[in-house]
Amino acid sequence: MSCVGSMSNGGGFVNTIACSAVGGQFAAFAPASGSFYTDLNGPNNGCSPARSPLPMLEIHGGNDKTVAYNGGPGEGGVEPSIPDW
Repeated sequence: MSCVGSMSNGGGFVNTIACSAVGGQFAAFAPASGSFYTDLNGPNNGCSPARSPLPMLEIHGGNDKTVAYNGGPGEGGVEPSIPDW
């Protein structure tokens, strides 16, 4: 097993992998400043992880101007706040 991590849109993709059956092939996930465009309809909407609990470390700076910690408009659409995500 290995870990997967990435940042920005790649961080959003890490989230997509974590929420799928293929995510069971990884030991843990670590998105950094992820763009979580797919999670706008509430917690775990469309998320079916292969196991639970799912080890996840999300790193996000409060001063990020591209992917705002508190959510809102992003380059690819509206993003959820990190605490809601």
